[in-house]
Amino acid sequence: MSAIATLADWERPEAERIEAARTIAASKDGGAIPTLFAVLEGAEVELARAVLTALKDLGAADALAKDLKAKEPEKRRLAAERLALLQDPRSSAALAEAAKDADPKARTTVIRALSLLTGPKVYDALDAALGDPNAEVRSYAAAGLGRSGDARAVAALERAFEKEEDETVKDFIERALRRARRPAK
Repeated sequence: MSAIATLADWERPEAERIEAARTIAASKDGGAIPTLFAVLEGAEVELARAVLTALKDLGAADALAKDLKAKEPEKRRLAAERLALLQDPRSSAALAEAAKDADPKARTTVIRALSLLTGPKVYDALDAALGDPNAEVRSYAAAGLGRSGDARAVAALERAFEKEEDETVKDFIERALRRARRPAK
């Protein structure tokens, strides 16, 4: 049985499936990326770790970054969702660029993915997204800034709170402010 077949077989013992994920990573077979993502959705913790490692080793973030520029909004959204799962800092520049997507659902997914990362490009994209016309985008942007650890986040969130009219978004901003003001551990 091939490593891909073993990995995809939910009846196989988890240890065999973990070893299959490692074998796939070592093979550098980029064609396995879709199977790895399919397995990731229902995986237990240890298997999920092995699959995420395999995806990173196979360069899934680079392939998905290209998909952020696809013509089809659904393909762009799927790429952003998968990049959110990877939480790979190497994808921050591509996600920051995609944060200006014309499709509001794609923008929401991109900002959600960015909210799980940190860094200057991430901060700038999240800060800009606080002014997005879509309330869900603004909510994810606030949450990401609250987690960012960036010293500028408090001031940006305070400015956004003063301008914000949507009560749900204001709630997100308040929670983000509480988190951003907490001393670093």
